Amino acid sequence: MKLSKEKAILSSILTGNREAARLIKTFQGYTYKYIGLLGHFYNYSSIIIN
Repeated sequence: MKLSKEKAILSSILTGNREAARLIKTFQGYTYKYIGLLGHFYNYSSIIIN
């Protein structure tokens, strides 16, 4: 009984890690897009100022 409970906890941790990795990948993708947009906006505004 105790062993199966530990197995269940371990498997939930593993699936949780997989889910977290997927979320981190998605978040990184959005972060890069956002940084790219900010850089684009910065270049655009500096052209207007100059």
